[in-house]
Amino acid sequence: HDADDVYAWFDPDPTTNGGFSGANTSGNFCFGFDANDSSTFCNSQRFEDSVNNADFCGSADGWRLPTIEELEGLVDTNYATPMINGAYFPNTPLQSAFWSSTTNPNDSNKAEHLFFYNGQSYNSTSKTYTAASVRLVRDQ
Repeated sequence: HDADDVYAWFDPDPTTNGGFSGANTSGNFCFGFDANDSSTFCNSQRFEDSVNNADFCGSADGWRLPTIEELEGLVDTNYATPMINGAYFPNTPLQSAFWSSTTNPNDSNKAEHLFFYNGQSYNSTSKTYTAASVRLVRDQ
């Protein structure tokens, strides 16, 4: 994948998607997109699957979209813009929102996201009309 790739929010699992799966989009906004191959679609689930299949960091499973609390835990106010430790997270896009797995508790059509340029999280982003960056996490 490419650092500039953005993805639609998509989680087909009704036990984790807050009642709305988001967009299994075929939009052309990630590296390797092929409109004839659904495994290349630019959505968060497809990206998660591709990372798990690639066996990054010695783990072929367990990579997932973080909760909003996990993303907020990466915010480091000791840094200006972006508000994240660049030694661990180099090339963090300044103007891109980062998806979380957290659905807006008042509207299942929206997911919470975070901007590292100001360290703020928001819960008003449509799962179907917005593309955002993805930073995956893994449980140890």
